[in-house]
Amino acid sequence: IQKRHREELKENRDRLNARKKRTHHLIVRGTIAESFIDNAEDMTDEEFREELEKALNYKETVIIDPVTD
Repeated sequence: IQKRHREELKENRDRLNARKKRTHHLIVRGTIAESFIDNAEDMTDEEFREELEKALNYKETVIIDPVTD
């Protein structure tokens, strides 16, 4: 029983650490994205998305598949 409990605690710690790592990753990436958009902190999520798409030329971007091209 103790062994199983230790395994469960380790699994819980691993999940928590993975979630913390992902959260940190998203915060860092979001901060980088916001640095390219003026007044990003004052925008709604939808406004930010639209401005980010413009900044990245999202609709005009052609994705090249390196395997087939």
